[in-house]
Amino acid sequence: MFKTLARTFTFAATALTLAAGSAFAAPSDDARTHFQAIASGDTQIVMRAYADQAQLNWVGGPLDGTYATTDAIRGTWEKFGLAWLALITLLLGILPSTVILRIDAATRQLLGTGLADKLDEQGWWMLAPISPERASYEPVIVLVTIAATLLLGRWLVRRLYHGRVRRTTAWDCGYHFEGPRAQDTAEGFSQPIRRIFEPMFRMERHFPSARDLKPYYSVKVEDHFWHWFYLPVARLAGWISTLIVTLQGGRIAVYLMYSFITLLVLLLVARP
Repeated sequence: MFKTLARTFTFAATALTLAAGSAFAAPSDDARTHFQAIASGDTQIVMRAYADQAQLNWVGGPLDGTYATTDAIRGTWEKFGLAWLALITLLLGILPSTVILRIDAATRQLLGTGLADKLDEQGWWMLAPISPERASYEPVIVLVTIAATLLLGRWLVRRLYHGRVRRTTAWDCGYHFEGPRAQDTAEGFSQPIRRIFEPMFRMERHFPSARDLKPYYSVKVEDHFWHWFYLPVARLAGWISTLIVTLQGGRIAVYLMYSFITLLVLLLVARP
């Protein structure tokens, strides 16, 4: 009897262990799939875990905030996919020779030639496709120079100025009812610049009135030089091209008339 109970208890414990393992395996696999999709930038798989009315609350960091719509949540996760492109761009800028050597096999298959032999002569720290005398690029030296310049500038700012930053709300023009309709936009911050440099720009503004059924506000800022120099040249080029197309797209009777008129002009002008 005790053997039977022991076997039954062992079988039940084994069944519970397998059930618990299968129960926890699915969330682990889902989490692994979720993070792999984030790393690869596959937002379709990431968005499967969110309902239509889902809300994402991100705490801390540059993404701190609440994302209430599906498009906002998708845009947040798409930034992680773009991080891979930023990392590849950084590696291509810092170690161009190493990256070029890794893809040289594909270049040779497509074009029949590559840059691996030439880059091996200069080493990984210098990029000289032709020769160091004609064109060369030392990415490590450029990186060290940029980093040293930034550190020196930061030290000078901290040394010469107090470095204290006082953060406060933007000026609301006396309108204390804060809300989406009263918040400052890029249009509001750029308005003083347009006012000061108004003679330098060509502006077309439309202000709504109290009688407009569909009031709207629009500002179009253009360059004077574009209208003074570039547009006349563009219009002249367009007129000439239209004339040439008209001459080329005529009928055979028109071409025969052109030839006859040309022949008459030559007979009248080019006399022996």
